[in-house]
Amino acid sequence: MTNPTTKNSSSPLKIAIDVRTAHGNKAGKGWYTLNLVNSLLKIDSQNHYILYTQSYIQEFASFRNATQVVIPTKGLRWHFKVSHNAKKQKVDYFISPTSYIIPSIITSKIKTITTVHDLISILFPDNHEKKAVFIEKLLLNRTLRRSHHIIPVSHSTLQDLKNQYKKAPISATVIPNAASNDYRPLTGTPLHEFKEAHNINSPFFLAVGTIIPRKNYSTLIDAFREFQKSHPDHKLIIVGQDGWGAQEIHLKVKEHGLENNIIFWGYCSNEELVYLYNLAVALICPSLYEGFGIPPLEAMQSGCPVIASNRSSLPEVVGDSAIMIDPNSSKRITQAMEEILNPDTRQKLISSGLNRSKEFSWEKSAAKLLKILK
Repeated sequence: MTNPTTKNSSSPLKIAIDVRTAHGNKAGKGWYTLNLVNSLLKIDSQNHYILYTQSYIQEFASFRNATQVVIPTKGLRWHFKVSHNAKKQKVDYFISPTSYIIPSIITSKIKTITTVHDLISILFPDNHEKKAVFIEKLLLNRTLRRSHHIIPVSHSTLQDLKNQYKKAPISATVIPNAASNDYRPLTGTPLHEFKEAHNINSPFFLAVGTIIPRKNYSTLIDAFREFQKSHPDHKLIIVGQDGWGAQEIHLKVKEHGLENNIIFWGYCSNEELVYLYNLAVALICPSLYEGFGIPPLEAMQSGCPVIASNRSSLPEVVGDSAIMIDPNSSKRITQAMEEILNPDTRQKLISSGLNRSKEFSWEKSAAKLLKILK
């Protein structure tokens, strides 16, 4: 006899998701939530989704299999209200794409699926407030023990979890990020018009990411300074907002007299960034640590060659489709910049990168997530 409380395997599931970061101006995790949930709703018409948010999100409005629950409260109170509402709604699963709070407090009767993007605050505690690091460690430890399933965005992040939380029972499936379809090769008039509009008259290398110590811009500046001695016409464009330690980077550029050669672009929209990828000699990603590393994937998908650090998740993102460098060696970065000026090398990397980028898509990632839910 079937237990009346057990849901038939063919019955629709009720799946709740925290989507609040997908509203308004989005950072990396906001784009992750928007793209993954959008793709999940497109491929799954059987189950019903309850999307918890602080403000209505227009991008989800057209999906008949989803209901948005707007709870305008902020802070910790929002998480408790959502947890209470999910229990009241008798949801089967709660997906948390960006936070460890709800997985730590929600009733154990609801199966939680939690994404772990990186362990930056734990592996680089000096860059964060001690209180924030303590809370993150506490919440993540509890989340790992209470979650039905963990989604690390890379095998590197999964290994970091195993190294840091040896006693935690981790049931995990690696589901990688993907790049937006906005990133693609461009040709002709639009590129010329963009160059004119932004007064881009010189060949340039590109670096993308918030200006913080682990992005390793200091070593990149040393490498570019050496490269410029034999290639004075080239420039370096750094796309990203100022973060912790940015003043030291700006000061270093000024001390070396490179203000006219290293351009700080600041915040950049997707629309602008795809043009910069298409125009750049190459993307340089000398980062000391990335949970996944989206810019190299965006660059490859746009037909831009990549020079990437051989640390953390970056080798599994780029595969054999980039020039790999030791991020602590400015000499090796300079050498890689020289190598990529060779037309044959550059064209080979462009072709290889375009093929490599096809291995990642939000549709593939959503399909992997759906398998966990079934």
